[in-house]
Amino acid sequence: MPKTKSRKSLEEIYTGIVESLKTTTPKIMKDIKYYRTVDYHDWKDNDFLETMTSVIFPILGWDIVKSKWKAIKEAFLNFDVDKVASYTEKDVKRLLKTPNIIPNKAKIRGIIQNAKQVQEIIREYGSFSNYVCFYPYDLKQDLVERFYGLGEKTVLDFMKEMGFPVIKDDKHIRKVFYRLGLVDSEDVEQEEILSIAKEIAEAA
Repeated sequence: MPKTKSRKSLEEIYTGIVESLKTTTPKIMKDIKYYRTVDYHDWKDNDFLETMTSVIFPILGWDIVKSKWKAIKEAFLNFDVDKVASYTEKDVKRLLKTPNIIPNKAKIRGIIQNAKQVQEIIREYGSFSNYVCFYPYDLKQDLVERFYGLGEKTVLDFMKEMGFPVIKDDKHIRKVFYRLGLVDSEDVEQEEILSIAKEIAEAA
């Protein structure tokens, strides 16, 4: 395993990554500011369901989902947890015919199931925010087991949107970390990638 980087080295790595991203992502500083200040503690239960849906819906690309998001939000009644949880198969058929939303039966059913799971969490913890804050075990794994559409990678997107210092592990991240000497190879365990990314975020 490569020698542990000092805090100064991690800060320099972070600065280099950000400067590189500025050339391809003009709004990167706005995004960084958002993710550094977002705080799920102030969210309502509906906000968690909406954010989760925004993570699992982009089967055709985020730009397409974004263009349809207003219609999707209206179709799911602003992601009111209790109302969405009460949807039946009749509602699924209706939504499949609703203009301007993405007519994916599996995802529509999944969102309804997720709303029911949010209800379960509220009954157990009082609110979804309490669950996220006080769940005593592996939150990431529990989210994957509980919710439709949250896999090992999409759950990281959801956690990132809540403000957790996580990064989605992919081949590009692995290649960058390897070239920077942060890992021995591009085939390291996912947890090592996530741990290093967290160290960089905390040092920045």
